[in-house]
Amino acid sequence: MVDKKREGASTLMKLHKFTLALLLAIIYTGAFSSEITGTVKDLKTQESIPYANIWIKGTTTGTMSDVEGHFKMNLEKNDTLCVSSVGYQRREIPSLEITETPTTVFMQEEVTELSEVTVKPEVSRAKVLLKKIQERKKENRENIQKVNDYKTFERTTVYLAVDSTSRTNQIIDNLDEVTMKLDGQSLRFSPIYLAELGEKNVGGKDSVVYNRKDGIFPKLNQTIESLILLNVVIDMDFYRDQIKILGRGITSPLSNSAQLHYDFYLNDSTYIGDTKYFSFSFTPK
Repeated sequence: MVDKKREGASTLMKLHKFTLALLLAIIYTGAFSSEITGTVKDLKTQESIPYANIWIKGTTTGTMSDVEGHFKMNLEKNDTLCVSSVGYQRREIPSLEITETPTTVFMQEEVTELSEVTVKPEVSRAKVLLKKIQERKKENRENIQKVNDYKTFERTTVYLAVDSTSRTNQIIDNLDEVTMKLDGQSLRFSPIYLAELGEKNVGGKDSVVYNRKDGIFPKLNQTIESLILLNVVIDMDFYRDQIKILGRGITSPLSNSAQLHYDFYLNDSTYIGDTKYFSFSFTPK
């Protein structure tokens, strides 16, 4: 005869043991999960890399570094942290090798030889770099003003519109004519005045090293300089809040409000010595 009451108690006890073992397994597995913080940086320049992709290998769990390159992730004992970014070699770091937090993940540039390269503007990267330029604008301007030894070269050219169908010889040597299309018609402009000035500054003192003036109306050169050139002055000092073009003030591309007026694009970058240079372009909105 089977004691069903005892058999039921035995089954219930086994169920409790199974539930307890499962609970302990869950607690044990999660005991090694920890939160880490870090920064993704360029190995060569030590600059932060924004918007890098960060995830746990073999999963869809991941995040992205912020504009300053910072990130935050939860890792378990056997996880492998993966980091990638455009233009850099992918990194894989086992969780056990991350011994401190915050940690720094250094990325090495990926060099690929291509027969033809098409460069596409990176709007987001351009905005990040523009912000850094604006933050250091005052410091950079002060450094520029401290430079005493340098050379400058200025060229001023005045063009006159001529009949596009006429056949005229080149008026000023080494200076080509300019042809522009407007409303479906070609307009030809021929140079009538040219002025070039080369100077050098040593110890805060300017001296002229090259000076040339040429024009088809020698007696009118003075008139051109005093009446025309003074009214078409272009001041392209981007470190000011406004630049001057034909007597009109226009917001400088380096002013704090520049992103309200222009779209910025990062064209390319290159190293000269240990210094990295960036090429930007911008268009009015």
